[in-house]
Parts: sequence; structure tokens; C-alpha cells
Amino acid sequence: MSGPTDYTAFATSFRQFLRASHKSTRTVETYGEPVDQLGQSPDNVDGVPDVTGKLTRSHVEGFLVHLADQGRTAATLNNRYRSLHRFLRSWSTRAKRMTIRWSG
Repeated sequence: MSGPTDYTAFATSFRQFLRASHKSTRTVETYGEPVDQLGQSPDNVDGVPDVTGKLTRSHVEGFLVHLADQGRTAATLNNRYRSLHRFLRSWSTRAKRMTIRWSG
């Protein structure tokens, strides 16, 4: 499925949003890396769906457990969680705007 809810397309859009918000290159990398990792994580509980809107809490939790099992520190897990939270919050906000525009 392609379109505004495609995971890869939205991950790219999220990075663009961060750059347009005048975030530093390092911030864009820090926030973008876990988004990319989640999208590529084969060890995730249910696999990551292609469509961002179908991501669930179990996907994020499974990803964080995977990182913890690899020996990542609590600080790293917290950083990854915050990054994914911002990504999903951004997606949710944009999805609502797109729904309003498309239905109008």
C-alpha cells in the first residue's frame, strides 16, 4: 500500500518535518534512527506493518524489548522510546489533518 500512511514514506516525511523545524543534523539522525530500526526490525512481536496507522503498542514494546535483549542501556531505550513517541504523535496529527482535507 502506498500513500500518506505508508511506513517508509512517512518515515521520510518525518525526517523532512524535523529538518523543516530547524532541528540539528544530529537531532534528525537521533530521532530518525529508531524509526528506521523499527521499520526494519525482524524480531518485532508481530512484525511491523507497512501502514503506520496499524502500528500498535505491542510493536513499539517488542522493538524496545529487542533492544534491551541486545544489551542496550536504559538511557538508550528511553531515547528510542521518546523518538518513536514523537514520530507516532507526528503521524497521528498529520493523519487527522489529511482526513479532514480529504473528507471536505
